[in-house]
Amino acid sequence: VRLAEVTGVDSRSKLVRTSTGEEIAYDYLVVAAGSTTNFFGLKSAEQTALGLKDLPEAMELRNHILRRLETAALETDEGKQRELLTIVIVGGGPTGVEYAGALSELMRLVVPNEYPELARRQVRILLVEAMDGVLPSFPTKLGRAARHELERRGVEVRTGAKVEDVQESLVLLSNGERVNATTLVWAAGVKPAELASTLEASRSRTGRIEVDEFLRIKGMESVFAIGDIASVVQDGKEVPMLSAPAMQEARVVAHNVLATWRAAPLRPFRYSDRGSMATIGRNAAVAQLRWLHLDLKGFVGWITWLVVHLYYLIGFRNQIGRASCRERV
Repeated sequence: VRLAEVTGVDSRSKLVRTSTGEEIAYDYLVVAAGSTTNFFGLKSAEQTALGLKDLPEAMELRNHILRRLETAALETDEGKQRELLTIVIVGGGPTGVEYAGALSELMRLVVPNEYPELARRQVRILLVEAMDGVLPSFPTKLGRAARHELERRGVEVRTGAKVEDVQESLVLLSNGERVNATTLVWAAGVKPAELASTLEASRSRTGRIEVDEFLRIKGMESVFAIGDIASVVQDGKEVPMLSAPAMQEARVVAHNVLATWRAAPLRPFRYSDRGSMATIGRNAAVAQLRWLHLDLKGFVGWITWLVVHLYYLIGFRNQIGRASCRERV
């Protein structure tokens, strides 16, 4: 294990260059650096917005929200208090929808007990989406159901609008709306990690590294790419930047590395899209199960979401258990 930033790859000499000055030789290389938050060139948002891309960002966001609640509870100026209790979430995809729903539950279930001096009606959650509806990658009826459930839980939804500028305690939207808020959460999308631009490899229009059918980087011997940083084209379009295709790609690359070593045939990658899910809170979720041709919503969608996540959790624990048993044996 090396804790260092990769600054470049010399595929001819089979060396990985790092920020520590160390050059690491490899036989096979898998580039899986993932993605980073995409602010679409809006510098003011990049400097002020809070993200949800990784665990440290999520922890900081949680602490930020709690600090705002603490400050608002002591604030005597009503206008300033409204700013402290207004939260703008940018991005109506699964991340934005799930966070808006979770935040609504926090305000409904926790705030009255922990901060009785703050009236529930003072908290304002605003979800902004540039497309015409939330969850644009889902079937239209599921997007409408998600929006209805969010609004029923007190979340204001703005579609067909995007953030044009962010000033101190002020968010300006393209529909002309000016929102006084001290919290801006950015869940509007991702882009490939910066490592993609440092490699001598062809990239797609979205900046992702182009790979062949076996997930090898084009023009680089014994180098593979998987996950958000890889441009995998299937049926004429790029595979989405999600965890499900990344996990499937990882299995294929593991097979192909061993197959290359054994001089065996390589396995081409084919993404099997089993569907998408988004939870809006307790007793409410939407789920698209493509292999069953089912679209679920509400309580049934929430139960489905729980079962799927429980399955993966149990699977992970079983793997840990088997590994520990092998160690004892």
